[in-house]
Amino acid sequence: MIARHIPMRQVRKSNFRDLVQYMTDPQSKQERVGQTSVTNCHQDVALDAAFEVQATQALNTRTEADKTYHLLISFPPGESPSDDVLRDIETRLVASLGYEDHQRVSAVHHDTDHLHIHIAINKIHPTRHTIHEPYRDYRTLGEMAAKLEIEHDLQRVNHTSRKVASENRAADMEYHAGVESLLGWIKRECVDQIKVAQSWAELHAVMQRNGLDLRERGNGLVIVDGSGLGVKASSVARELSKAKLVSRLGAFEPRATRGPSPAIIEARRAQAPRVEKVGQRPPPRSRWRTPSLDAVGVLHIKSGTRYEQRPVYAKKVSTVELYARYKAEQENLGAARNGAMARARAERDRKIEAAKRTGRLKRAAIKLMRGAGVNKKLLYALVGKSLQEGIQKANADFLKARDTAYATHHRRVWADWLQAKAKQGDQGALSALRAREARQSQSRNTVGGFQARRTGPVPGLKPDNITKAGTIIYRVGSTAIRDDGDLLNVSRGAGDHGLEAALRMAIYRYGERIAVNGTDDFKERAAQVAAAAHLSVTFDDAALEKRRQQLANDAVAREKHAEFTPAQAARAGAFHEDALSERDDAASRSPISTKKEQAHEQRAQPAARSEHASDERGRADRGRDGVAARISVGRGLGRPIGIGRHGANGRTAIRGAPGANKPNVGRVGTAPPPASTHRLRNLSQLGVVQLAGGSEVLLPRHVSDRVGEREAQRDNGLRRGAHRTGGIAAATLTAADKYIVERESKRTKGFDIPKHRRYNENDAGAVRFAGLRQVEGESLALLRRDEEVVVLAVDAATARRMKRLSLGNDVSLTNKGTLKTKGRSR
Repeated sequence: MIARHIPMRQVRKSNFRDLVQYMTDPQSKQERVGQTSVTNCHQDVALDAAFEVQATQALNTRTEADKTYHLLISFPPGESPSDDVLRDIETRLVASLGYEDHQRVSAVHHDTDHLHIHIAINKIHPTRHTIHEPYRDYRTLGEMAAKLEIEHDLQRVNHTSRKVASENRAADMEYHAGVESLLGWIKRECVDQIKVAQSWAELHAVMQRNGLDLRERGNGLVIVDGSGLGVKASSVARELSKAKLVSRLGAFEPRATRGPSPAIIEARRAQAPRVEKVGQRPPPRSRWRTPSLDAVGVLHIKSGTRYEQRPVYAKKVSTVELYARYKAEQENLGAARNGAMARARAERDRKIEAAKRTGRLKRAAIKLMRGAGVNKKLLYALVGKSLQEGIQKANADFLKARDTAYATHHRRVWADWLQAKAKQGDQGALSALRAREARQSQSRNTVGGFQARRTGPVPGLKPDNITKAGTIIYRVGSTAIRDDGDLLNVSRGAGDHGLEAALRMAIYRYGERIAVNGTDDFKERAAQVAAAAHLSVTFDDAALEKRRQQLANDAVAREKHAEFTPAQAARAGAFHEDALSERDDAASRSPISTKKEQAHEQRAQPAARSEHASDERGRADRGRDGVAARISVGRGLGRPIGIGRHGANGRTAIRGAPGANKPNVGRVGTAPPPASTHRLRNLSQLGVVQLAGGSEVLLPRHVSDRVGEREAQRDNGLRRGAHRTGGIAAATLTAADKYIVERESKRTKGFDIPKHRRYNENDAGAVRFAGLRQVEGESLALLRRDEEVVVLAVDAATARRMKRLSLGNDVSLTNKGTLKTKGRSR
């Protein structure tokens, strides 16, 4: 575990809410943001708490330091502590820094190879409003992290500083950018030659052979390459500090320059004869003689190794073609971005010109219309408003296209470019990512093999993310599966479906013989899942393979003794869970209780038959009540599938005439029908038959029991409208209809008016308030629903309440035609 403070280089750019927004942004990934928590804030939502923290920070006006402390806690690859452990680590680390009472927001991220926690802490105390700066926080974090690793049995990480700041920055640059730094190149290529130099002249010669130069700067020495990039000599090795080199080689001697001094060169240049144009005559020293090849000057080319920014890898891999593509794309980046911006501007201009052309046509048509001037004025205003909306839409689309162009064609470092190409499916880029650093042994739950038969992403599964180390993260349900090319790591929320997917992925890649490593519980679950799914797999662990075979044999034995297997039930389309549970219940009951239940059922059968007959006689009086039914199975001893569904009168209605039961029908789940024995069938192959007598079926409660008969027409229009009953008077309906006809007539003439219609029962739900209208003394509420306007008649009290709303406010509309706002209704 590594705990590290991430400082903000420029204090004016520090923003607590921007940091929280980055921490909680999923970035279109399912496997990124895990558990989030807010501490010492009144708000529970992270973004809302950020506003509260900013308000607290604004109360301190004296400090000029950064008011936000960004703490990062990272864990080694493959280590995923539980939520309770993560919470304890966060609490104790923050308390050790003195921020126990301060406001903070934390988020766990799973989108990289290292599980890590971001913690945004407010340095300003919530009550005293003073700023707190921890003293030597790096030492406190290191000591506390080492203690927590021991307490929670985590992987031990070195917390003793072994590198100086420049070495750490160079290592970070090589990891994040993927290219070799000057400091790293000197250490790998020529540090041994530099250490063995026995004099200043020999040391300068070694530097010159490698394209370097050793110079004095201040009280120390720096090593500079040909482009002027330099590093401190003591950063390369402690033996190369100025003090140690002076004690070993004597006083510092600068590199001896070959050739004359600059003053002599300037004097020679002033005394030299004038050089005539090329091709006119040879110089004086070459006149009247023919030069030989030996007299031609020799140009000395610098030999030896030179530093260049090249990709750095832990394993040997050829990226010449990839790196050439990367350099070409970076050089042409500006041209590609300018081309995308030019296309976006052209599209914006085209849309604006089309909107203006449409406006001109509309104004010309209005000019030819006859009528009052006030109507034309209104029409001209509507045309102008439509034109402005078109121009605004074109500008908004251009801004989106501009953001897309800058996001697509921005400069990337080598590692980010490889990551982007790997997400696009480039296998060469994926291999280069996986060769960047040496793989660490996974000590957690992994599934692997001995020799991969297939490489690359698994077909049929869409990767959720690809890390900079080349690890492909898949999301199967609640399970995260990480594929690093060598092993499949089941790292988070391993459910049965996700574990089965991991086993199938391993079979696809390594064959039927695979190795499962991890905790005992993980191995046991892997064996259970493999046996339950009937996977053709063999585990490398002999004990685990024996356990899998035992579970598989037990499953086969259970299926042989089962009356109806789950697979058969799925093929037959039956609810086999009910049948199997009935069989298990019957097997668990005692013979005495079984006889009592049978006697009770025999006594209940005559009563059920009489109730059935009386129900048939009273069906005409019941109308639409009691429309739920049940299916009686066999002799009436089976459990009804539709049990628990009651009609409006609270009773269970049984449909069908007595004696209409199908013959030779056994209990559901005992065996398939004779026509389907020993064969598979699809739903489209099942025959449909109509029984004249009618059998008992299940119907929804809103369906009438007289489906084939014509029912009486509704007389709601003849009834008197009652106050607060949801009914609407005839005069009000007439007013609403008149208003709708008037608006629709204008819409058909080309006016920019949305479709208006009358309220119906299906409009219940959330709508937006669009205004009130008075037609013939009646109040009409206009409610915006999608692209339509619903017209609803309301009473005077509701109209007064709706006048207090603003246009666009959300209101709730019930199926009875009432409006609800802020917990009140009319």
